[in-house]
Amino acid sequence: MDRIRQMEVFAQIVDSGSFTRAAEVLGLPRSTLSTMVQGLENRLGAQLLHRTTRALRPTPDGLRYLAHARGLIDAMDEAETLFSAAPAALTGHLRIDMPSRLARRTVIPALPEFLDAHPELTLDLSATDRRIDLLSEGVDAVVRMGERADSEMISRVLGYSPQASVASADYIARHGQPQTPEELSQHWLVNFAQHMPARTAELELKGAVSVPMQSRFCVDNAESYYAAALSGLGIIQAPRHSFEAALQDGRLVEILPDLAPDPMTVSFLYPSRRNLAPRVRAFADWLEALLKRRGVTR
Repeated sequence: MDRIRQMEVFAQIVDSGSFTRAAEVLGLPRSTLSTMVQGLENRLGAQLLHRTTRALRPTPDGLRYLAHARGLIDAMDEAETLFSAAPAALTGHLRIDMPSRLARRTVIPALPEFLDAHPELTLDLSATDRRIDLLSEGVDAVVRMGERADSEMISRVLGYSPQASVASADYIARHGQPQTPEELSQHWLVNFAQHMPARTAELELKGAVSVPMQSRFCVDNAESYYAAALSGLGIIQAPRHSFEAALQDGRLVEILPDLAPDPMTVSFLYPSRRNLAPRVRAFADWLEALLKRRGVTR
């Protein structure tokens, strides 16, 4: 049995979520797919799929195998196009993770142009504000805001996003607007922590200067963070693009604009042990251009 073919079949089953749908895509009998996966599991000595009457999903071993299998499949596809006169159409399935507000406000509204340009691609976009393990969760790449040192990842900088510290007009009316960093100690900070509880309550200013503040409210996702600022719960700090409209219409007011923190790096990360598939590279290229076009990065 062709091992690459087994990998392709297994990947298609996971992408389709069922043997029946995968069989339709591949043009093979469902029984053939079941036999191939059983043979693959027997050869590897591991269970790759959880099967129930209602659902099918990869096991932890299945996710690990899938991550390596996709790298080999992508490398084979790329090798077979080395001598082609024209670039091959992008095909396959793409899995990307990125911050929730970036996805909702910038990327998803523009996705039709990317998918229309590559009609044979399918895309899973998870919009989270937590750090994920790409290999264990079967993700091709992640978009992250801020510096991230990770020896297991290759990082491509997409640009630099200006930041701002803001509070609601109502908060300013009740507590006043700080004019110096020293006055921040008398104000409330809405804290953000991917894993609660937050370790510190600090506001970063220009030159990576951190100012301790008091905080009585903490959130773990961008939408709640933004809602907390609009509700007058305190000062927040985030990429300017995420609340530019609220600054323009006066719902939010910028705090100490002359001391705005340094721009935040926007990075595209993928596993160092995986060949970068053409579809992943194409998405990164498109995303980099989109972020600059929309003013998210400079």
